[in-house]
Amino acid sequence: GKFWLMHDLIFTHQQRLPESPFALYALELGLDEARFAHDFASETVRQKVEADFEGGMRSGVNGTPSFFINGQKYNGNHDHTTLHTVIEHELGKLGAGK
Repeated sequence: GKFWLMHDLIFTHQQRLPESPFALYALELGLDEARFAHDFASETVRQKVEADFEGGMRSGVNGTPSFFINGQKYNGNHDHTTLHTVIEHELGKLGAGK
């Protein structure tokens, strides 16, 4: 039940991966230390993470944030104004039947 809290910690410290102290994050969040260590070392979990990573790479996700607009990977600026303009443009194309 602490997925998003761990997500936020990892995201905040993403520059430090792979040195990030995941076990310390788990303790900070009050997770069961033994279960976390077991799951962290689990081959099943490793395979799931690897499959998710490879799926993201096949989809063109090579970092965060990654945006897809109208089914296409967006590689432009991530500021609000630019994203809004691009999305409005795509919505206009949809509305025009293109």
